Amino acid sequence: QHELLTLLPCPYSWADLVGIQFVREYADRMMGRAVEGIYHDGTTYYRTTGYGEWKGFALEDIKRHLRVDRGLSAVANGGVPSEVDRAIQFTQNWQGIDGAAPFVFQPHGLIRRSGGTFLNTHTRRVLAPATEGGTWGPTGGFPWLSTYFDGLFDPHEQLQYFLSWLSRFYKGAYVYNLESGQNVFLLGPAGVGKTFLSQGILPRLLGGSHDAEDYLLGNTTFNSQLFDVALWTIDDNSANVDATTHRKFSSMVKKMAANTTFSYHAKFRIPCTVDWLGRVIVTANDDEESARIVPDLSISLLDKLHLFRSAKKPPVEFPPRPAVLAILEQELPAFGQFLIGFDIPATCRGTARYGVKSYHEPSLLQTAEQSSPTASFHEIVEDWARGYFSDHPAETSWEGTAWQWFKQLHQSNVIVAAALRNLSPTMVSRNLMALKAKDFPIDCHGEGSVRIWRISRPPVNPPRKRPSREISFALHKSSDSAPAGANSGWDTGSSSESAPKESAVASDVGAFAERTAPTQ
Repeated sequence: QHELLTLLPCPYSWADLVGIQFVREYADRMMGRAVEGIYHDGTTYYRTTGYGEWKGFALEDIKRHLRVDRGLSAVANGGVPSEVDRAIQFTQNWQGIDGAAPFVFQPHGLIRRSGGTFLNTHTRRVLAPATEGGTWGPTGGFPWLSTYFDGLFDPHEQLQYFLSWLSRFYKGAYVYNLESGQNVFLLGPAGVGKTFLSQGILPRLLGGSHDAEDYLLGNTTFNSQLFDVALWTIDDNSANVDATTHRKFSSMVKKMAANTTFSYHAKFRIPCTVDWLGRVIVTANDDEESARIVPDLSISLLDKLHLFRSAKKPPVEFPPRPAVLAILEQELPAFGQFLIGFDIPATCRGTARYGVKSYHEPSLLQTAEQSSPTASFHEIVEDWARGYFSDHPAETSWEGTAWQWFKQLHQSNVIVAAALRNLSPTMVSRNLMALKAKDFPIDCHGEGSVRIWRISRPPVNPPRKRPSREISFALHKSSDSAPAGANSGWDTGSSSESAPKESAVASDVGAFAERTAPTQ
């Protein structure tokens, strides 16, 4: 009798039996499951591929996916839309987003930013740390890497700053909570392992990297592939760039460390703003020409970068490439575990913003300053100041506009005037501002629409700042296996060079004017 009853047609619909509201909610739940993980930004549909990566698809592509992979019917039943059509409408109604972009090492999936909902398409992960072996030295889990890092930096004290910087970077990426950090410049002779660090060790540890040379030097505005990684690299660039390009580069390096949000515009995607708290590492040779890649070091930029010098000889004997890759595969997880447990030494601990004090190797700092675009102009100002304050012993400063200073410089002698033929008052004003930013005795104030410059008498044999030699080194709380204590090597002494000869000054002025002429 029961079987007979089940075969009889029911005169009531589900809506009659359980209510129309229940039926609608049930249908929505079922449809929601059918389109789970599919989002629409008004133009493109997004879902994960078989490799777990987010990718954008056109309407017809997503319909085929719903039919083939999710088993929905594309056939309409009477006046009822097909399952595929209803799934598309449900996605547009309830799974719309304001944009899709990589938010590097932030929580996966949907995130809220600036009052909107965005799909985080970033799926990279850092190398998982080992569960043991994170001890420094020959008896730990990464003996070859320990030897490499121990010999990479000269002076050795730089290592503690680098490890502090890298530990903060790696820890934040590991827990999907990146914090701001400085950019790194590593300069040294060719063939000592600088590129091995930036392109071998760090990308494998931090989920990949991208070459950012064209973008940071202003050669391209396309940046979508860069924001999918937390590590940007520039390797062995000879820095043969003009003054305009160098200014752009300096500004970009400062911006990448100072800012946390950036415009992101990939092809066929809606532009949006993304969070990016990654790092830039630049490796180059340490000769005067290559050192020009270091940004113009104004006071506001110094805290945003580390300037490290490598040793003069390779720290280890590098085996053939396959053997090196095998070493990295074996030792990097233990090195990651070491970084997770690393405590930043008190001598390296910085403010909450960057967490680590900025380090600037003194001899590189001097080389970078001498190779900077404003170096020649600095020589011009110093030579003029010697002559002016020698002729006006009672004066403590000179005041006037950039044009008045430019005119006075032209009137000093015929040779200098000829050498300055490509130097304009606009360039003078711009370079005075650059020297002022570097804490030189130059100031300015406004009088109406005119900027008045004040050049103060330079001090006689100014004392040079010398950092403390009391540097402690603590690596993973392991006193017996940690690297040895640091050597300072910061004895820069003082300089009392005499004024250059007039012909040499004229030559410097001419070279400066020719190099900066295109920036007028």
